[in-house]
Formats: sequence, structure tokens, C-alpha cells
Amino acid sequence: MGQDQGEAGAQLAGDPDDRAAQLRAEIEGTRQDLGDTAAELAAKTDVKARAQAKFEQVKRTTASKREELLAKRKQSGGDASGSAVAQLETKVRQNPVPATAAALLGGFVLGRLTRGRR
Repeated sequence: MGQDQGEAGAQLAGDPDDRAAQLRAEIEGTRQDLGDTAAELAAKTDVKARAQAKFEQVKRTTASKREELLAKRKQSGGDASGSAVAQLETKVRQNPVPATAAALLGGFVLGRLTRGRR
């Protein structure tokens, strides 16, 4: 295909049977190339198949990220809310006065709100 006519003519010079065989081989190669090109174009224009392939790729990526996050969570010793509760409990044990005052204030406000509704 990339040859000019002079080169192609020089290659085909010789026995007619050889020339015919060369032409048949060249035609078959061209058909194969054309078939490959057509298949590639058909694959690019098949929107449904491309969307399905992208969906599967995203699904695999999401699943692997999920597994990664679950493994990190397991390594860190459980869920984050449990560690936050543990931190709060430690702070209350170290300094109980602010926690007691907050609990009393919350109870007072809750009592006033519910008393007004009766």
C-alpha cells in the first residue's frame, strides 16, 4: 500500500504465475487489514458495549476501594465513632466538672421545655 507504482511494477515483473500469487497474497493482506479496521470502527461506535465496559470498570474500581477501606478500618481497631466515644470518656474522667455542668444545664432546659407543654 505504501509503495509507489514503480516499485510495485518491479516486484511483479517475472513469471505470470508468480505475479498472480503475489497479487493474491497482497489482496488477502489488504482484506485482512480492512477487516481489522472495520472491526475496530464497529467497536468504537458500539455505544452500549462501551458503556457496559465502563460500568464494569467502575464497578471493579469501587469494589477494590471498598475492600481497601474496610481493611484500613479493621486495622485501625473498629469504627471511628467508637474511638470518638472513648476519647470523650477519657476527657470526662480527667475533668468531670464541665461534663457535669453540661448535663445539669441540659436537664434543666429539657425540664423547662416539657413543663411548658402540659
